[in-house]
Amino acid sequence: MASSLRSIESYCYSGNYETCATFLSQSQALAKDSSGHEEEEGYLDLKDLACKLSSKSTNANGKGGSTTREVETYLIEDALYTCDNDEWTKLAVINSARAIEERDQLKIMTDMIVGSDVELVDSEQINGENCYKLKFVPDMQVSQRILASSALAVSSLSPVTLPDTDMGLLAKDDKLLKDGVMTWTAWISTEDYLLRRVESEMEFTLTPESLRLPQEVPDLRVEMTSKKETTFRDFDKKKPFTLPSEAKHARVVSA
Repeated sequence: MASSLRSIESYCYSGNYETCATFLSQSQALAKDSSGHEEEEGYLDLKDLACKLSSKSTNANGKGGSTTREVETYLIEDALYTCDNDEWTKLAVINSARAIEERDQLKIMTDMIVGSDVELVDSEQINGENCYKLKFVPDMQVSQRILASSALAVSSLSPVTLPDTDMGLLAKDDKLLKDGVMTWTAWISTEDYLLRRVESEMEFTLTPESLRLPQEVPDLRVEMTSKKETTFRDFDKKKPFTLPSEAKHARVVSA
């Protein structure tokens, strides 16, 4: 499976993410539901070290309102151009190969599956292609990082102000992993052994301890669910792209 990646020069992917959170506190007479939705599209050229990514996320924070964020990212000619809600920035990239590797969802997902306990459960068709359907369980460290990353959404969804959430502390929260539920499913082509789809579902609870809550809100509990689907397509189909004209006037930033 991993060896199949060596021959791939480009591909596209799509992501669809749903997050729901229920905030519960007796002392605050609080019981509110919040939700977040994100869609992502990406094209990576692994040979020429270039990519074009876009995402749109919407969060309904339980206060009766919602926020939307749109981001475009272009890696081209050793520079990273980003448009975040219509504001363009340009960052010089010293190592384009590393920048691509950090955004290479196909490799990231494939490596995660290769390092997991895997069970073949069925065979199904994905967009007309025959695929093996696998259930897999990432190792403990990977699982903790994934849960911690999903938990970071709590701040943007919360109807009350929370302290800054520390990714490092969450990743070390053994209770988060012990009490959480994660299911992962992958579909791999029977012909070329490349990933076609990955789905995940997570359920976990954030406690006052993991949220580092002040004494004024001692009993807040957050029950979270997260569903993600990533699909891969158009392998080795070149899709040349150019920078939008607005990017030429991007504000230069430093790392």
